[in-house]
Amino acid sequence: MRTLLGSAAVACGLMLGAAAPAQQPTVGVFGQKYPVSDFNRSIAYYTKYFPLQKGKLYNDTEMALASTEPTSTQRPITLWLDPCAGPGGQAAAARSIEATDTVHRKLATCTSRFRAGSAWLFIMVPDAAKSAALLRADGHEAVLKRVPATGPGYLLFLTEDPDGNIVEAVQAVTR
Repeated sequence: MRTLLGSAAVACGLMLGAAAPAQQPTVGVFGQKYPVSDFNRSIAYYTKYFPLQKGKLYNDTEMALASTEPTSTQRPITLWLDPCAGPGGQAAAARSIEATDTVHRKLATCTSRFRAGSAWLFIMVPDAAKSAALLRADGHEAVLKRVPATGPGYLLFLTEDPDGNIVEAVQAVTR
């Protein structure tokens, strides 16, 4: 009996151990980086108008914005501080990144097209009308549109962050 229970425990442990990797998909979007020229200005913008809060500082050039919604499945957004958009531009960037491959070399020499103002971000919001009204009250463009779909539709608007990156806010709604 002891051998049977021990074997069952080992088998359960093996099954649980094997099941753990299956819970995380092997293919999918892990996250996204979003180029900005000023962390403080961008954090103030995103936390005022969208359900996001300042997250973890990964290093000198990367900081997370996380959802404030407890049921959100959104992965954190990583703000990437674009050294080419700041004072000193290319010279400062070349000193700050060790260019060990072509992609890093392009980022370090400001020849990559990944610049502040070149991104498009989708953010799920609980109340698109409220976010759009807050933006409009402060002089930002945010035209609310209802988009029908098979099943629930969407309320959405496009706006630009302080760097000119496009932000599309989306709220799923019932018919």
